[in-house]
Amino acid sequence: MLTKLKAKYGDLQNQIDTVKAEAETAERELSAEDYTKIKGLLDEQDAVKVQIETAERMADAEPEPSTAIPTPTIMPAGINNGIRSMGEFYQAVIAAGIKDRMGEKIGRFECGVVSDELADFQKSVKAAASGSNESVPSDGGFLVGTDYGSALLADAFETAQLPSLCSKMTMSAPSNKMALPAIDETSRATGSRYGGVQVYMAHEAAAVTATKPKFREIELALNKMMGLTYLTDELMQDAAMLEGWVRMMFAKEMGFKMDDLIMRGTGAGEPLGIINAGCLRSITKETGQLADTIVLENVEKAFTFCRDKANMVWLANEEILPQLMAMERAVGTGGAAVWIPQNSAAGAPNDTILGRAIKYVEQASALGDVGDLMAVDLSQYLFVDKGDIQTASSIHVNFTTDETALRFTYRLDGQPIPAAAKTPFKGAASATYSPFVAIAARA
Repeated sequence: MLTKLKAKYGDLQNQIDTVKAEAETAERELSAEDYTKIKGLLDEQDAVKVQIETAERMADAEPEPSTAIPTPTIMPAGINNGIRSMGEFYQAVIAAGIKDRMGEKIGRFECGVVSDELADFQKSVKAAASGSNESVPSDGGFLVGTDYGSALLADAFETAQLPSLCSKMTMSAPSNKMALPAIDETSRATGSRYGGVQVYMAHEAAAVTATKPKFREIELALNKMMGLTYLTDELMQDAAMLEGWVRMMFAKEMGFKMDDLIMRGTGAGEPLGIINAGCLRSITKETGQLADTIVLENVEKAFTFCRDKANMVWLANEEILPQLMAMERAVGTGGAAVWIPQNSAAGAPNDTILGRAIKYVEQASALGDVGDLMAVDLSQYLFVDKGDIQTASSIHVNFTTDETALRFTYRLDGQPIPAAAKTPFKGAASATYSPFVAIAARA
């Protein structure tokens, strides 16, 4: 009886989600009729929930009859003892959400049945789907448990090159936004350092003028990165293949997307990338410099005006390699190659420029555009997330083609810490410094 009641509760939630899914597919808001239907379903859920609670109390005194619907066997006594791999976890998630194929199995998990062990597993990882009862997830709306979510996220970070170089923070559970104080400093001139702090020697004035730092606020609001794939029955039945498919598709793609957002995110509904940041320092091209070229003077100036060279790396599109190989320094009426070791093509080329490592990233701009070669200190980029990747499944998205949808979400935001490039204490006012330096377009 208890299992049937839980299945009924889940079926009601499926109906609610179907109404929502139909509105999303049609790209429209929920109508008054939709809200009325959802309200009726929610009222039914409340009634069933009371029945579930009563049945659970009765079950303490009297076991269910042996004719109850069988549940899949999941070994208790440990959060990972029963579910042996990430692939099996996905199978359990998918099976729990398929209510219209009772008796069939996905791997070793029976469709439409949430066993007590699986419910306990869900509670252990705080994995209730949005809007559903803790013990009866909608459409298998489990979140990936700590071990599995961390593993998938670790794969994504291994694929990405840039997040590991950033200053990374994880928001606390109840928070979706983060506000951090930062010093509002745009100049290193006296009276402007740290936003206005100044000290005096005693002989400079009879009275010392009071000064104070100036602060600004960095606000980060989590944005959602989503991935969706459709699974055939054949793929769902093979746990190892399912896990490999997910890791291949989503870990690599999420890693690629993270790098792209850090490089060129717009800041509107997504992280702010360094190319679009207000603190980007642009190096003008040399007089008479040809289009789509990089010359030694570009590199030297980018290196010069990048702050904190201890953490600096170069981000480059591999397309610029011939330009690096051709760089030369004028010597009299001739010139000498400066990047090829021993001026010879026999050995491997350098993997550094001026002693700093080069990272070739696909997300770097094409040769001649801003961002084809950049000197950056990514410790000055703040990257925040909400923790591990989450997953849920649904049979409704591609219901007509009998495919199950598996969805992954990862919440993140990021932006450079400085608001602007800084004017130096001594030197030309236009010779500003920044942790992020790029060569201006050479069209």
